[in-house]
Amino acid sequence: MRLFIEIVVNISLPIFLLMGIGFVVNKAFDLHVQTLSKLLFWVFTPAIIFDTIVNTELAASDILLIGAFAFVQWLIMIALGFGTFSLPGAQGDRATLAFAVAFFNSGNYGFPLMLLAFPENGISIISIVLLVQATLMFTVGIVMLDPETTSISSGARRLIGVPAIWALLIGVVVRLTGVMVPEPLMVPIDRILDAYIGLALITLGMQLAQVELSGGLLAVSPALLLRLIVAPVLSVGLVLLFGIRREVAEPLLLASGLPTAVNTYVLSAEYDRQPELASLVVFWSTLFSGLTISVLLLLLRQL
Repeated sequence: MRLFIEIVVNISLPIFLLMGIGFVVNKAFDLHVQTLSKLLFWVFTPAIIFDTIVNTELAASDILLIGAFAFVQWLIMIALGFGTFSLPGAQGDRATLAFAVAFFNSGNYGFPLMLLAFPENGISIISIVLLVQATLMFTVGIVMLDPETTSISSGARRLIGVPAIWALLIGVVVRLTGVMVPEPLMVPIDRILDAYIGLALITLGMQLAQVELSGGLLAVSPALLLRLIVAPVLSVGLVLLFGIRREVAEPLLLASGLPTAVNTYVLSAEYDRQPELASLVVFWSTLFSGLTISVLLLLLRQL
């Protein structure tokens, strides 16, 4: 019990307090969330990914394993999502719910969580997971939501505009070539990293404040169960199957229990695929993750 309390006090509570600040401030003042979202998208997330890749101690074999793990995990969850929501009596848009089950918040939630829970190598690992998730989201994912008017090639063109992808690729080139990054460039990047946790979580709270909750919790409970409980359990089997060492496996398992990505709501609204349903999954999965992530981290620390 003492360890669980320490996890809640030192990791989960700070995360949700910062989210709560963003939620309350946006409800009170109706701020322009898109400005902060763009700052994170164009500046903060690319900076932290570049810094992490340049300084990571992960071996090339680890990076390949993480990428393979993230892809296979996504494949299993998308199949489970479509299978579950194709059953007789299933409610809601099948593609939207499967999307919500397969894509999790590896950015605004995952990065701060890893900085707090696994400061040594967590960010390196979640960066690779983010790359895989972003690639799948903006290619296969958008085709799932709009199969009639979109294609994987159009999604790939959209993916080219994601700065985090370029930051990772440039970081890999710098790492492989051994080029020294000039100090005047690294100093501002370090200052950006110092502000990342607060900005990312406050922005996430502000995004949640804009979610319109229409409908009951019961309607999305199967999606919540798959995202928060089933995914981490299945990921244990994947870790054993891939033979991933403990230092890498623990952050991967924790990431597997992250709540649904906010982009699920954004893209479902863009393609008119029951965005109100997606917003419910995003909101409730984020809220319940305060408990499930704490329990998952407790189990990882006790193994």
